[in-house]
Amino acid sequence: MSDAISKLPAVGSLEQLSPPVGSLLSRVLASARRNSRELALAVIVVLICLVASLLLPSFAHLDNIVGLAASGCILLLAAVGQVGVVLTKNIDLSIGSVIGLCGYLTADMMSKNPNLPLLVTALVAIAIGVVMGAVNGVAVGLQIGRASCRERV
Repeated sequence: MSDAISKLPAVGSLEQLSPPVGSLLSRVLASARRNSRELALAVIVVLICLVASLLLPSFAHLDNIVGLAASGCILLLAAVGQVGVVLTKNIDLSIGSVIGLCGYLTADMMSKNPNLPLLVTALVAIAIGVVMGAVNGVAVGLQIGRASCRERV
């Protein structure tokens, strides 16, 4: 058996491995070096999840993971909505207020009308968001509530 091992060629670098494996590993390592900040954040999130799972066994249950994913969906939808704003080099800080008010009004409506179908409730929430977004867009477009440059000086 030792004769068979001694006849194997020595591998001195990643590229001497089979070409697909060596080049893939090299590309992954190069990408990790270029994106070190993002990789560090991902590692930190994984470590936090591991520590939370060790300290709180209920953290790793499917119900908790589904709840975390559901709450993350709201932020994901808000982020997707902000893409156009950011791409046009603008900023919109009202999105949190709009989401909060829509959530409050929807929850209030659901608590007062428990037999209301979920589809109707969702459509009302969307309508509230659309109206608030339109009012905000018109206010920004007309520069309502914004001091002109001459007034600030």
